[in-house]
Amino acid sequence: MNRTEELTQSGFCTLQPGFGETEIGDLCDEMARCESEFEDGPVQSLLKTSELVRKIAAATPLLETVHAHLGPNAVPFSAFFLDKSAHSNWQMPWHQNLRIPVETPAPVTALVENGVAHIIPDAAYLGNVLIARISLDAQRPENGALEVIPGSHLAGILDETAVAAAGDSGYGICPTLAPGDIFFFKALLVHRSKPSLLRTPRRVLQIEYAPGPPSGCRWFGLT
Repeated sequence: MNRTEELTQSGFCTLQPGFGETEIGDLCDEMARCESEFEDGPVQSLLKTSELVRKIAAATPLLETVHAHLGPNAVPFSAFFLDKSAHSNWQMPWHQNLRIPVETPAPVTALVENGVAHIIPDAAYLGNVLIARISLDAQRPENGALEVIPGSHLAGILDETAVAAAGDSGYGICPTLAPGDIFFFKALLVHRSKPSLLRTPRRVLQIEYAPGPPSGCRWFGLT
């Protein structure tokens, strides 16, 4: 089964390895720079503020899989670093990635998160959103790596009860990844991240792709 088939059927796939030591080292340095400049949490405009992130987002290891699955018009629209450590040991419950950051003025139904307007498009749009997570450190269950429910994206947008039921199904898996590996997953895939049991960092660069912005909107940070 190729990666496109895996994404269609399971909702995720892995590229091992995706990037080498040099690129990962450069990304770690860039993450440290961004953390020193932006202290209020993840920055969703890295595609605008970081030349390195723009370069990585357009690199062959990513676009090859993205274009094979979404088509040649798919582009990155959001990118941010995530760091889980002894000083910031957060967790995320079972959920789907439904919110898309957009420029203002936004639709009246928009939600505001960290000062950025977000909308929740329909399932047809979200079914064509693909997320890539580049591992800067090893990812494994004990350090709070991403856990996913295979095939859960096929049910479309789920309410809280259905998301919880998917999480309670016992089918969750937590892929083990090395630095440089890329984990692709569909936005509608049910997933979670537990707290880390270790004191060492668990860093990723997350980049989101789609063929175009939601109807009547512009993506945040790209203008």
